[in-house]
Amino acid sequence: VSIQVGSQNTANDRLTVTLTAADTTTLAINASDVTSNANAQTALTALDAAVTTITTGLATLGANQSNLEAAV
Repeated sequence: VSIQVGSQNTANDRLTVTLTAADTTTLAINASDVTSNANAQTALTALDAAVTTITTGLATLGANQSNLEAAV
């Protein structure tokens, strides 16, 4: 999503916000299997990566919000 924040039609006058995909397929946790110890370990690794992805996405969204507030 691009938001016009300035009066000119230049890249410096637009704020682009890109959201992180957060569905279970993209996060690779849609087929988690915890029926054995080995599978549970694999699922924990996938969940850890998913949490990192979501946390990074939230941090980016927060930075974009800060930039938008500064532009207004």
